[in-house]
Amino acid sequence: MNEEEFLKRLTEAFAVEAEEHFTAIRRGLADLEQAGDRDPTDVVELIFREAHSLKGAARAVNRNDIESVCQQMESLFAKWKKDVRNVQSAPFALLSDVCDVLGMMIETNTEGAVSSSVLHPLLDALKLAVEHANSGNSPVVAEAPSSAPDIPVREQSFDLPPGIVTDTAPPALPPPRV
Repeated sequence: MNEEEFLKRLTEAFAVEAEEHFTAIRRGLADLEQAGDRDPTDVVELIFREAHSLKGAARAVNRNDIESVCQQMESLFAKWKKDVRNVQSAPFALLSDVCDVLGMMIETNTEGAVSSSVLHPLLDALKLAVEHANSGNSPVVAEAPSSAPDIPVREQSFDLPPGIVTDTAPPALPPPRV
């Protein structure tokens, strides 16, 4: 088998494996959102491992877009693992949007299928969620950018870092990187 055939087989296997990991992540997030007072530890561990595995599989087939999303999700889930109380204030609407985009990327099986004007603001919002996990400050609402019509616009709460006070309307997500 030559290198081209090997990469084709690897990509085909990735499509199946990616869908399995993605389904487990989405199901786990839904379980966490509806968990109420139940201990989320096992589900957090599961989605952390699934995001990590999907990230590695994406790296093996040069899907940098999927790898980037999974890296940010994995970072957020790692914060949750350190302190499962963070799940109570989790950005589930944002994570739903991220999963919508991740699902499109997996389904199309083509790098760059989702424009950077959609992907980068979501990655930035995930980074913000990671940075502010455990901060304990009042939430701030951030909205999905209006330049991303193919994903639903949802409000999402984020904690401000210590020392930042705002008495104005909540900020929008940063503009897309060029």
